[in-house]
Amino acid sequence: MHARSFPEALKLIMEENGWSQTELARVLGKPQPWISRVISGARDTGIGTATYLLGKAGWIMILMPQREAWMLRREFNGKAVKAAGGAVAGKAAGVLFIPSGRSSPYQDPEYVLGLAKRASTMRDELGGVPIAQRVWTQAKGISEALPGTGKGLRVAASEFMRQAAWTVYDAGRVDLAESLARKSLALARDAGDVEKQAAAHAILSDLYLVKGAPDHAAHHAEEGLALPEVPDSFRAPLKAYMGWALAQDNWAGTSKKRSQKFINEARSINGLSPLDSAWVSGVSGLVFHDVGDVSQALHSFDEAVRITESLPATQYQANDLANAAKVALATRNLDLAAQLMTALSYIVPLVTSAWIDQKVKSVLDAAAPWAQVPEIKEARARLRSVMPKQPPRT
Repeated sequence: MHARSFPEALKLIMEENGWSQTELARVLGKPQPWISRVISGARDTGIGTATYLLGKAGWIMILMPQREAWMLRREFNGKAVKAAGGAVAGKAAGVLFIPSGRSSPYQDPEYVLGLAKRASTMRDELGGVPIAQRVWTQAKGISEALPGTGKGLRVAASEFMRQAAWTVYDAGRVDLAESLARKSLALARDAGDVEKQAAAHAILSDLYLVKGAPDHAAHHAEEGLALPEVPDSFRAPLKAYMGWALAQDNWAGTSKKRSQKFINEARSINGLSPLDSAWVSGVSGLVFHDVGDVSQALHSFDEAVRITESLPATQYQANDLANAAKVALATRNLDLAAQLMTALSYIVPLVTSAWIDQKVKSVLDAAAPWAQVPEIKEARARLRSVMPKQPPRT
């Protein structure tokens, strides 16, 4: 992040921290009308004054010749920012205003969002186990950097905490996942970001369903759906989670019809990304199975797998294949179950995920009663051969 003029730098400082002109004036020790006149260009300040005031906001000024090709390396990220010429005509030096290097790398919203994206991508491709420890360490560093920072960083931190929650959940630490998801929600609420609040409610709903607490899951789905102008990318999963929670309705006596209503609404939302569509289809499969519609459940799982075939999302595929295999076994469709288990055996080695390992184990357990049926026996042997081996005791 950099600016070519003092007024532009002030605008970026306000945007980065979520400050009004009045809040910026308080930080810089200047009256608000003075800030307004500088930003509008009605008042010019000398270099000395600009440098002093920028320092109060954690920024520095750099002077450089236009004719030179400068590359500025951010200490925390190692990424280069080109300082292109053209700011001032003639032989005058170019001026660049950038955030001070004294800041922690975790105080840069763009950097934190980059970490969140990287965690998401690596988890979808490899599983959560290989990166869980690093992501947990980063989450602690970001938390320590938050006090006294502005809205921009809190929004970015909310997204990182959400991705970190999915990651440690995939590594088998549901307790840490819930803590991170709650932190994501708190940060999103503090920043007033509706989209991040909806995203946090979605993962909390998922976690409570896994923990066998459908009432809490429904609460978070309902809270997320009640937010104003929730994007479809989160409205669809939230409706799917509500349907899933209602399908496990011992706590509320909810009807099958109401559960399917939410699922149908989730599936009717258009314009979702392939991964979001696959997720909704996978959750739909679970709901259809819970309410006794086996044919529709298997169709939904198949749909989810087909959507992700061409994507770097082996984790999604493994999850949906495992769920479909368990439904086929539960309904004694042994030929189909063997086919799904065999397909699963080709996916499992590509993912290092405690969550997927647990799924595969549950498939093996469900297939145990038919262990002597030739096709099931062979499929179980294939699955067992690709499961992680326990290290020998010394």
